[in-house]
Amino acid sequence: MEMAKHIQRNFAVPAEVRETSNSAKAFIKFVVDTNGKVVSPGVTKSSGNKEFDMEAVRVISTMPLWEPGRDKNRKVRVYMAVPVSWKDGGIVQPPAETEEHKKAMAYYQEGRKLSRDERHAEALKKFEQTLAIEPANPFALYDKAKTLRMMGEKIKACEIWNKMISKNIRKTEAEDAVKENCDPKTINVPVNLAEEKEKRDASKKAAEHFSLGMTQVNQRRYEAALTSFDKCLEYEPTHSNALYNKALMHLKLDNKIEACKTWNKMIALNEKDLEVKELVKKNCN
Repeated sequence: MEMAKHIQRNFAVPAEVRETSNSAKAFIKFVVDTNGKVVSPGVTKSSGNKEFDMEAVRVISTMPLWEPGRDKNRKVRVYMAVPVSWKDGGIVQPPAETEEHKKAMAYYQEGRKLSRDERHAEALKKFEQTLAIEPANPFALYDKAKTLRMMGEKIKACEIWNKMISKNIRKTEAEDAVKENCDPKTINVPVNLAEEKEKRDASKKAAEHFSLGMTQVNQRRYEAALTSFDKCLEYEPTHSNALYNKALMHLKLDNKIEACKTWNKMIALNEKDLEVKELVKKNCN
């Protein structure tokens, strides 16, 4: 398994872990985007050692390109979660993916597609099918809560997010969701449907411009791609993939100053983005 080999070859176990324990395990989630790039890695369950967790995220973020996922011959984003384990002086190879897990994630991917089409009730059923197989599936739990929130079921959504916090499942993201949605004074306030629709429309427009930009990149039309990424960012200013590729376009066009400005903006949004920090270190001194 190439992923296991990559982890084994590149993972540097922190000295503190080596000296104080004979084992550690962190669960890392990430997305394989439509170009096969690993994006948005993060901890779904901590090893209990921050440095071990950060090293696990770093190694996952440096994985080579994957074969993109497909849905009826259309490339789609695929959500993944893997354990990174160290025991008795060596990195433990992740277990083979079981048929049950494949089935659970297939339901989840169907739910994601239905959610993008705003078919929330149907999406909810798919997330529940995933959870019937894997009750602690971090993707289905979070998206079930988010879908319930979209359907006006804020109390139920908050119950799920709080359960995720208590079980250390995507804890940081669940805490952010609770902070944003679950204030006791407003928990029974219905969703502003017009505002939610405006956000969804903006997200859809951003995705369209980003997709066009990536097509233009493949055609080596770098100035046109830069314009498309800028338009994407007008609708979604924190779109990490658009920011990343915007910086690359500036670099392709020999505008290193603007590339560095964009990378530094990404670091301001996510100071744990080690890949971007390396790009700044390499190009912006």
